[in-house]
Amino acid sequence: ARHAASPLLPAARNAAASLVAGLVLLQPGVALAGVCDFAPTSDLCVAEKAKEAAKPKAKGAAKGPTVAKPAKPAGPPPVKLTKEAQEVKDVETKIAALTSAQKAAREAFASAQAKADQTPEQKELIRTGMKLEAAQREFDDTVPRLKSKLPSLKEKRDKVARKNKFVNENKAKRVKAEAAEKAKAKASSDEEKKAASAKAAEAKKVADEAKKSEQAASKAAADAEKKAAADAAATKKAE
Repeated sequence: ARHAASPLLPAARNAAASLVAGLVLLQPGVALAGVCDFAPTSDLCVAEKAKEAAKPKAKGAAKGPTVAKPAKPAGPPPVKLTKEAQEVKDVETKIAALTSAQKAAREAFASAQAKADQTPEQKELIRTGMKLEAAQREFDDTVPRLKSKLPSLKEKRDKVARKNKFVNENKAKRVKAEAAEKAKAKASSDEEKKAASAKAAEAKKVADEAKKSEQAASKAAADAEKKAAADAAATKKAE
């Protein structure tokens, strides 16, 4: 049964209309149908209907074929968070979830309040009002505390990140210095090998020249002996 005589219903309708009007003003892109569904007798609904009726009707245009969007390539794997960074992320996620729940409860309450002239909707209004109260209470009890913790968690996360950065930079410098030392030692070893090779080649050259000189001297001595023998034979024959 409808309770037309109840003084609560006009006040509920007016409150619903005001609340919906405020939500629409905060969200300029909301559709006319949504306003008139929630508050069909509000001034805003009447004004929006008049505004829509005054707009020129756009001619229908042929819609082209729908082109499927190419699939996005898979991105790089997510970076593993430190314990401190994960704590910051968890707190921020909790705040966002509670804020979203609070917003959803407010919207549900506003929607139910807009239909409060019907008995089932009155029940829904009471239910969503209690839900809104619970969400608001949890928000008030939790979000400020989490927000107060957030700076210290962020400071801890940043401190760990700075420490890790310092350690990684020092490690990179150490690895680079060790690589430079190894390269220097290798270059020195190569120089020593090159010098030893050059020294050995020089010694071989000297030995070869000495051998050639010795062979030349032996040949000269043999030639001298042959000549002396020939001269002696010639002298003996002449006698």
